[in-house]
Amino acid sequence: MPGVLGSARIDPDRGASATALGAAGLGCLTLYLVDPASVGPATLCPFRALTGYQCPLCGGLRSTRSLLHGDVGAAFELNPLFVLSLPLLLYFAASLGRVAAGGVPLPMPRITRSLAIGAGIVIGSFWLLRNLI
Repeated sequence: MPGVLGSARIDPDRGASATALGAAGLGCLTLYLVDPASVGPATLCPFRALTGYQCPLCGGLRSTRSLLHGDVGAAFELNPLFVLSLPLLLYFAASLGRVAAGGVPLPMPRITRSLAIGAGIVIGSFWLLRNLI
C-alpha cells in the first residue's frame, strides 16, 4: 500500500526492537545526567513506601547510575542481584540490537519449569535476606 513512505515496509519486530533500545538508551542517558536520589518521591518504590521494606528491584536505578559512572562497587552495594543479572540483560539487548539492524535475534534460553522455580527461589531469597541484614 503506497503512502507517505512509498512502498517501504516497516517490520514490526524491527521497529519494536529499535524502540525498546532507544528507550533504554534514553533512560540510561537520563540516569547518567540526573541522580534518582535527588528527584524525590518520583523514584520511590511503591512497595517500600507502603511497607518500609526493600523489594528485589530497590536500588536498581541508583545502581544503574553508579555503573554508568564507572563505580561498580557502589552499584553492587546498592543492588547486587541487579549487577549480577547484567550479563543476561546485555545479551537480551544485543539480541534486540541485531533485530533492530535487520538481522536475526540471538538464541534465547529455553525457560523450563525448573529454571523458573530456581529464579523464583534466588529472587525470593535475595528479597528476604536484604531485609533481614
